[in-house]
Amino acid sequence: MLKRFIENQSGASAAEFAVVLMLLMVLTFAVMDMGYALWQWNNAEKAAQFGARLAAVSTPVAPGLANYECGTSATTAGQPCSQGGNKFTSVTCTNTACTGSFGFSQTEADRLLARMQRIFPRLQGTNVVVEYQDLQLAFDGRGSPVGSVTVRLVGLTFDFIILDALIGMNQISMPEFTTTYTTEDLRTTG
Repeated sequence: MLKRFIENQSGASAAEFAVVLMLLMVLTFAVMDMGYALWQWNNAEKAAQFGARLAAVSTPVAPGLANYECGTSATTAGQPCSQGGNKFTSVTCTNTACTGSFGFSQTEADRLLARMQRIFPRLQGTNVVVEYQDLQLAFDGRGSPVGSVTVRLVGLTFDFIILDALIGMNQISMPEFTTTYTTEDLRTTG
């Protein structure tokens, strides 16, 4: 009787099909979730690029930079700031404050975040860091520094939908996304 049971092949195809089907479904869903992860990656990268461009041409999150003048009593109009003018080195702004004595504008921080969220809706204020660097290219009398602005997105994760439900793969950390632009007028008009 045991020999007959071992040699019996009826139903083997159905069992094999069930195993193969499960593997193919997991593979298909894994490919779909990886595509979704790449979509999240691309949107985060584009949000950082857009945020840096917007920060370069708008009123700064550190509003004191918009009227920063590198000239001193020791410099003359038109003299490069790198030859004895004031320097601010760098100012880093989070969603609540900026380093240095240039102030913090919650309005500008919220405006920047809202525009970036149009591209990547999961973005929160805690994910955005804006840094202004003095490139020492301005001259006395220009009215605003020539610097660079860097927007970094930090603390983001990939959210898996299907793989989380199937095998418990819920979140994986994304790398930091960084984009830098040279600043222009540092003023929002209109």
